[in-house]
Amino acid sequence: MRDSVRIFVDFGECIVRDHLLFDYIAKLLNNEKSIWESPDSWNRVRGIGDINFFDKIAERFFSISEPYSEAPEVISSFCGKTEDSKSQIFVVYDNVPEVNLSNDKKNLLFSAALQNKKIECNGFFFASNDKTNLAKSQGVSIFVEDDPRIAISLSLSNIKTILMIRKWNSKFNMETMKLSLKPDKYKKLEENLYFAEDWFEAGILIGDLVDSTN
Repeated sequence: MRDSVRIFVDFGECIVRDHLLFDYIAKLLNNEKSIWESPDSWNRVRGIGDINFFDKIAERFFSISEPYSEAPEVISSFCGKTEDSKSQIFVVYDNVPEVNLSNDKKNLLFSAALQNKKIECNGFFFASNDKTNLAKSQGVSIFVEDDPRIAISLSLSNIKTILMIRKWNSKFNMETMKLSLKPDKYKKLEENLYFAEDWFEAGILIGDLVDSTN
């Protein structure tokens, strides 16, 4: 029996459009000066406006986010139906922003949100700590991520990583990495880091990587 290729996909701003959700929250609070700049923008979400609106919508947070085009279809296509399927794919929510609900409630709401978005997967994880350590402990071969900092860490850990290019991370380039990393580390980064402009490209890359891993 062969081992399935395990694939992890980050949720926020990778599968769903966090920047639109952030803007939606700010607009409801009449505070449109607060704009999305990066995942770090979530650090101030509870300080937008006069009331803690974020915690008021905690139970709707996962469901009101809007997926990127083709994300549900591509992810679902790699969902293994049996234990010896070619691949298994899992969604990871890194608790940014932190949703103040019980674990049982979060599990229920997140599962329902994935179903409502027509995302079929083999499971999901809430990763409050290091996604790289989580991926290593779970035997992950491929990780789809939008944060270059995390993508670099994953790649240097010999995990094939696809960085989804978004407006906020579009200035990231390999030339800068070449100047800041030692040659051996840069070579490892170069071997393991891939780039996708959209989910159509990501799907092709994932398929090629699954085939090469098998």
